[in-house]
Amino acid sequence: MKNLNSYRTFLSFLIMCYGMFFQVVASAVTQPNLYELSGKKVQISYSTSSLTGEPRLHYRDARRELSFSGDEIRVLRTEIGKQVTVTIHQVPDLKTITATLLIPDINLHQDAVLFKTFLIRTIHRTTLSGPDLVKGAVQSYSKVLLKGKASHVNFIGTNLSGAVTLSPTCGGGITPGQDCTAPFANAWVSVLDFWGNTAASTQTDADGQFGFYVVPGHYTVRVGLLHEGPPPVPLPPLQPQSVNLAPAIFTPDILEQYPMCPDTRVVVPPDSSAFVNIDCDTGIR
Repeated sequence: MKNLNSYRTFLSFLIMCYGMFFQVVASAVTQPNLYELSGKKVQISYSTSSLTGEPRLHYRDARRELSFSGDEIRVLRTEIGKQVTVTIHQVPDLKTITATLLIPDINLHQDAVLFKTFLIRTIHRTTLSGPDLVKGAVQSYSKVLLKGKASHVNFIGTNLSGAVTLSPTCGGGITPGQDCTAPFANAWVSVLDFWGNTAASTQTDADGQFGFYVVPGHYTVRVGLLHEGPPPVPLPPLQPQSVNLAPAIFTPDILEQYPMCPDTRVVVPPDSSAFVNIDCDTGIR
């Protein structure tokens, strides 16, 4: 009887140890929220979340470069993984082209996991009266093999920030001690990745400042007056910044060229942040 009680105690101890082990293993498993893929003339970046909480997908091939967010990205869970679909081209009453990315289920036990998959481009044929009048196959397919990297990133906070200024803002000669620099408010700032894709974009505030969260890596920061991609965070309306400009200096040819803002290369380290100062030339002399 004593031996039986000892055996039961030992068995209970083993069951408890196994339970603790599986709890530790389960807690160590992380699901990826960022997928970066590339293949023959195709680059895709897909995140299941973002600073705004909505999914984002950036698609680039030899003919087009497109960004999608929210409901523009259709996700279907299947036995063979997730099918992520976006519409990349549409000709009304003729055809629609979709791109479907197959993503396997991945458990992260390390910083990143490399995997192989493929992209299916589907041409959906139709007519003025709908697809029922199409002769033959309504859909046709082409496949692109992809190599991907899955990782998990924290989209809270910023790891790439900076300030954009305008100079000179004084017409004519500059007197000693005169400040002829002003914040560049309401400018669009885009972050381009290694392939030239727009990884993120936003608008500078009234102080000419901006901030992003991006995946650690090498980037180019580009400033312009025109929007070059969807802003990751909706911003409140900004008041125009008053700048001491000399109106007579701004001839039509100058307005076409200025302000000129240099592209700025920056490296965002994995465990830190980066800050850039960008000074734009107003063309005033």
